[in-house]
Amino acid sequence: MDALKRIMFAPHPPILIHEIGQGREREASQTLDGLTKVAELIGDIQPKLLITITPHGNVFNNGICILNEKEVTGHFGMFGAHAIHMEKSIDLGFNEQLEKAFIKHDISYLLLDQESAKDYGVEVALDHGCMVPYHFIDQVYRDYQIIHITVGLLSLKALYQIGVIIGEVVEKYGEDTVILASGDLSHALKSDGPYNYHPDGPTFDQLLVESLENSDYEALLTMDYKLHENAQVCGLRSFIMALGAVDLVESTSEVFSYEGPFGVGYLTGQVHILNKKLESLLEKVNRVKADKMVEIFDREEDYIKLARASINAWVKEHKTLDWDAFKDKLQPHVVERLENNRAGAFVSIHKDHQLRGCIGTIQATQDTLAQEIIHNAVSAASSDFRFSPVQERECYDLEVKVDILHEIEPIQNKDQLDVSKYGVIVEKAHKRGLLLPNLDGVDSIHQQINIAKQKAGIEQHEDAQLYRFEVERHEI
Repeated sequence: MDALKRIMFAPHPPILIHEIGQGREREASQTLDGLTKVAELIGDIQPKLLITITPHGNVFNNGICILNEKEVTGHFGMFGAHAIHMEKSIDLGFNEQLEKAFIKHDISYLLLDQESAKDYGVEVALDHGCMVPYHFIDQVYRDYQIIHITVGLLSLKALYQIGVIIGEVVEKYGEDTVILASGDLSHALKSDGPYNYHPDGPTFDQLLVESLENSDYEALLTMDYKLHENAQVCGLRSFIMALGAVDLVESTSEVFSYEGPFGVGYLTGQVHILNKKLESLLEKVNRVKADKMVEIFDREEDYIKLARASINAWVKEHKTLDWDAFKDKLQPHVVERLENNRAGAFVSIHKDHQLRGCIGTIQATQDTLAQEIIHNAVSAASSDFRFSPVQERECYDLEVKVDILHEIEPIQNKDQLDVSKYGVIVEKAHKRGLLLPNLDGVDSIHQQINIAKQKAGIEQHEDAQLYRFEVERHEI
């Protein structure tokens, strides 16, 4: 690669700026030294373009956000340092080339200017995720334009793929470029940190540090999602997207510093870009994923096969699954039950362990359980307002789950609930909310009821009638 000169890793705690830390920044002396080294190296390279990837700013769940105004400003007022502000120039020509590439590869993105910001109720502004590193860089070097990219809540593989495209555009554009990946590591290192301590916090940080010390990007890209979720990490997505930019070249990474003095992990480091390599890590990971999905398809129960077939028929052929034509693919006793019973059912769709759609019915609304699952599978793929409709290219990556609801019964109080056994329905007047049992991240009855109330639009302090139900869950 000729245009991409380096990738830099930097944390973004505002406390490292003296006017904010008021001396406490010295407790993170290794990080200060690391940021100084990052700044000095950028000063030596003198890039014309600094592509900054941040986990803060305007984060959307279904795509990335790119600031698209010629000039953009920011300040540290929210951290008590109103006098510290900065203004940066954005290379709109690069944004134009990036947009063309994203359209070609069908990437979900938003170019955010002042007009579109009003539509979304957000601001076109620099966030502390970029401004903290800029504060140190600008003490050494200022002659650069920026590209400001905020990660989306996408899978690690999707973000890595976006990074691959960014790397291609950098080379085509031809300006000397450094990618700055901004991010803190685990926020759960200590009980007195910003989050409660979790043992996965130190485990995650150790894995990330060792992976970068060994230039083992695959270990990061294929990391168990529960590990980085439990660790409360904000920087992994930035790092993964940046590493995608060197997917097709040989590179080696280096850690300058790591520490966690305030209960949050801070890492500084860089990626050296070497020679072209033969195999794409993305292609390798995709092959492994394809093999895994074939195994999953083979193990799926008939109820899941029905839901998946319904999704595929709707997404790929724009039609409702023909039950009579499909039922011969299922076991006879399952067909008998599906045709001769009625019940409410939920179909949940996940992609790379992240929810992609979930729609269900509390009680039967169709003539048969088969039609209930077929109908709700289509709705989960096309009508969940939280997500855009499932696209054909996604079908192979979907994980499908079916819950068949048992009889609903009213209960007198929350003591009759059990989050692992019972789902809950809350009801007040015309408002009703439901939460299925045994969900990741829902660990208490109080939490279960509060989420159901939130879904119903019932205030947390308001009394509501409670119902419970069991489910028959079909999942891999």
